[in-house]
Amino acid sequence: MPPLHTSRLSWNNAGAPGGQPAVFQLVTRNNEAKDLAEVIVGNSFRDAEPGAFKLHPEILPIGPLVADLQFKKPVGQFLPEDAGCLEWLDAQPGRSVVSRSSHRPFLWVVRPDFAAGLSKAWLDEFQRRVGGSSMIVSRCWRTARWRASRNGVPFLCWPYFTDQFQNESYICNVWRTGLAVAPGADGVVTKEELSGKVERVLGDDGIRERVGALRDAARRSIAEGGSSHQNLMKFVELLKE
Repeated sequence: MPPLHTSRLSWNNAGAPGGQPAVFQLVTRNNEAKDLAEVIVGNSFRDAEPGAFKLHPEILPIGPLVADLQFKKPVGQFLPEDAGCLEWLDAQPGRSVVSRSSHRPFLWVVRPDFAAGLSKAWLDEFQRRVGGSSMIVSRCWRTARWRASRNGVPFLCWPYFTDQFQNESYICNVWRTGLAVAPGADGVVTKEELSGKVERVLGDDGIRERVGALRDAARRSIAEGGSSHQNLMKFVELLKE
């Protein structure tokens, strides 16, 4: 597994200090429960994390599982989706939409409670200003790392919570399918840094090739006879015993 600085361990990035012990205890309990399991099923695939699966052969990766058979309905989510963006997305040129960048159309998912004290009037006015080229919705499919790998989407990483720093490490240092934003000396990520990295991610041929290779590996793994498909069948047989 890729090296990770201790400051980026999940319990050190769990929001308010009071949440850190809770996340640490959760990880500890999960590790204790793992030792009792005959097998562990994971939403990943062998080509994505070969070092991790060599270290933990008891894990059966059966992913990436991100949608139904038609790749239309997301799985593993409980809040209602805002499908209003799909028609707008279909009308944009391929690989042209980001979230968010100057001078490019963007899709921005903004939860109603995403920032304490934010004025709804401000958000409504902002949406009116960018409505011609961009779209804001309350919730849609998250561009999680497995959904992105399955569909060949590069990442611009800006982690801030728990295991997102581990995701960034894989994306930027192992798979090399994206870049990370870098804050300035004052800790602020500038709009120039953000827009510049967006252009680099979208214009880098090497990133595009690696994204395509990871996408193909993900699709092979879940196809009939692929490693994840075989593991799923193995898990089914274990349930029958």
